[in-house]
Amino acid sequence: MDTLGRTVGFTVMGSLSLAILAGVVLLPPYARLTEARYQRDCLQARLADQQTLIAVNDRLIRALPQDDVMTRRLARSQSEWIPADEAVAIDLDPARRRFAPSQIVTVTPHPRPAEPDGWVVQMAAKLQVPARRAALLLLAGVYMLVALFLYAPREKHRRAHPEPARRSPTVSRTAAS
Repeated sequence: MDTLGRTVGFTVMGSLSLAILAGVVLLPPYARLTEARYQRDCLQARLADQQTLIAVNDRLIRALPQDDVMTRRLARSQSEWIPADEAVAIDLDPARRRFAPSQIVTVTPHPRPAEPDGWVVQMAAKLQVPARRAALLLLAGVYMLVALFLYAPREKHRRAHPEPARRSPTVSRTAAS
């Protein structure tokens, strides 16, 4: 096999080995990082919703003393208070009669992030199985051994360190006599 063929074979097999090894080592932590970012973004959106609701309820509380109509509506929704000079048709469904303050004031929720998806996350999920990880690590090791033993350029090493010529044991005639 010529030097170019050995070099190409070694490069291909070594690259495959390193790619498998990198995938097995790096994909699961990347998937955990992606999931943690998604959870963080969801919590930030929920926190923004709650902060908006707090701000709206604070405005409602500050406006109640000045707004007589809102005060009466809130009193009717929170208790069974009905003024003596008004006739009110009472709905018999208790779920529609009583409203919590969070149901009186509605807040548009902040957009939620998209769930992590893609081939990287799918491959990382497949690598969660310990037997599959071990098999891929073994495959990466076998590819590297194949690259080293079959395709490693050996001619350069032999040319740099030539072996000494071996002499055949010959018996000189003068020494034998």
